Amino acid sequence: DRALHEMALAVAAHLRDADADGRIDADLPPQAVAVLRADSVDSIYFAVRAGDGHLVSGDADLQALAAGNGSEFGDGRLHGEAIRFVTHPTVIGSTPVTITIAETTRKRTTAIRSILASVVLTDIVQLAGTLLLVWLGVRYGVRPLRALGEQIEQRSARDLAPLDRAQVPAEVRPLVHTLNALFETVRDSARAQQQFLADAAHQLRTPLTGIIAQLDLLAREAGGNGFAPRLLALHEGTLTARDMVSGI
Repeated sequence: DRALHEMALAVAAHLRDADADGRIDADLPPQAVAVLRADSVDSIYFAVRAGDGHLVSGDADLQALAAGNGSEFGDGRLHGEAIRFVTHPTVIGSTPVTITIAETTRKRTTAIRSILASVVLTDIVQLAGTLLLVWLGVRYGVRPLRALGEQIEQRSARDLAPLDRAQVPAEVRPLVHTLNALFETVRDSARAQQQFLADAAHQLRTPLTGIIAQLDLLAREAGGNGFAPRLLALHEGTLTARDMVSGI
């Protein structure tokens, strides 16, 4: 757009009043017009129109915007192609003049595509790099958690030893500390229960031994009467109970 505006100013510098009737003379030699239109990619068009709208110089099919107090830019189509143009109002002598410079948008389109391709490619590379870093971070970050899970999974149901907190991340150490406290509570409870059973078994063995001895004597004294089988069955049951208590 800046280049278009500069070309309009350059054309304005070549305009002058030709006579007292206010007709405008466009002092644009063929060499100047060739320089103005010189572009290896886009086509350049220009039109110089007097205040009454008649063409002073340039391309008759290039229409101007309704010129205001300053230069105005716009988009349109000419000869089947998209164009970008600027309309620059000025005054030559006492005659208002409108200068329109237009060019096709091939360079602009190529530049936009190049920028978009560059941006998209950069975004894709950045996204891929970010995803790779996230994947690596998660993979290596959860490795201690995976090791902790394997450590817990390989334990037997009776293994209540504390978990190793040295190899876990600081964020997980409170959880490991809580688990160790739970293991310790369960271990103490199991130990107390085992001690209670051992004490109870010890207390039961002595009277059971006495009962067995008394039943043995009763079975001998009963001789052949009908009580002997019952005493024998009671004796066997008491022996079984003593053996069970002894196994605790």
